Amino acid sequence: MKGYHGAGGEQSPPAYSKVIKTSFKNTIDGVAEIFSLHGNHYPKLDNIRFHLTQSSLQVGLLYYCEIPIETKSSTKEIVVSYFFSTKHILGCIPNHNRWSEIQIVRVIAVLTIHLLSLLAFFYNTSLSTFISVLILVLSGGFGINIGYHRFLSHRSFKTSRLIQFILTLLGVLAIQCGPITWVGIHRLHHQETDRKFDPHSPNVSLLWAHFLWTFFPHPFVTTYQEREKYTKDLLQFPEIIWLEHNFLAINLVFLALLFLSGFLVNGWCGALAWFCCIGCLRICITWHLTFIVNAVNHRWGYRNYETPDNSRNNILISILVFFGEGWHNNHHAEPKSARHGHRWFEFDLAYLLICLLQKLHLIWDVQLPRIPQTINGTTS
Repeated sequence: MKGYHGAGGEQSPPAYSKVIKTSFKNTIDGVAEIFSLHGNHYPKLDNIRFHLTQSSLQVGLLYYCEIPIETKSSTKEIVVSYFFSTKHILGCIPNHNRWSEIQIVRVIAVLTIHLLSLLAFFYNTSLSTFISVLILVLSGGFGINIGYHRFLSHRSFKTSRLIQFILTLLGVLAIQCGPITWVGIHRLHHQETDRKFDPHSPNVSLLWAHFLWTFFPHPFVTTYQEREKYTKDLLQFPEIIWLEHNFLAINLVFLALLFLSGFLVNGWCGALAWFCCIGCLRICITWHLTFIVNAVNHRWGYRNYETPDNSRNNILISILVFFGEGWHNNHHAEPKSARHGHRWFEFDLAYLLICLLQKLHLIWDVQLPRIPQTINGTTS
């Protein structure tokens, strides 16, 4: 990699860098590399007004929200700017949103769940840890990945009303939102991918794509009536409408049952362990595993298909989100396909589970990628 050095007559950096990519090769010491591409105009990143910094902390903060900052700013100045700069904050939300629209109650709720999840490191048992992992797989893997995403959003297979209800209920317990809201937002994402009205585009900022978007209304899917336009096929099922309208109550009852069950098993310590570990920590992990795909898989990775968006397959995300969501370019090329892994090394646990459910005759008419598959101009 070519670097810029200011001493010894070596090449000096230009006045401004137009496109910046950071790659943290080591998560422990945060060593960062920066590639600068120069051109006359690049509107999306015109607010980046700095070049090489030596501190990986600076690189991380600067790039994460693309803060306009001077080159010689110290790390302390950058941290202060990160939290208090008006220009920085405004650069983290899309033009069609205003900071006055932020949903404060939702912010407080999310922060509270994150804080309570920290107690799980002090109050936990082997039983609470096991149940937490089990419900994580059921709510995140079966509920969100297979239920909300591949089934409800894309109709990748068919199933009975009972299995549909079970998968949707498991998705509700991930506490992301009700099924109609989730599906409406996701279908809008596919309709507007990487464009102005994409609900969670990293073109706004990585922070926006990862989590900040959940605190703001979207002009197309703010109300229930607007979300109905994208989910008309779901409105024929009263049970899905019931789960949508009772999303919050269901989760409050479930958290209360966790607390009570933990108390019955091991008193107050058990109550805290079950509530914080099975409840809060499990919810936080599911949130971040789901939302990291929005930020990373539209920025970094390789492409099997030349789709009109910037979707990417990312091996690291596929390891982290082991249900196959990391093969995002494949998914955007074949949205209805139940199989996201298209090449021999692209492991897709969710598809294997779908195949198992098919063998058990619980689901049928499983959609597969187009045959033959064309990957980068070659047939596989």
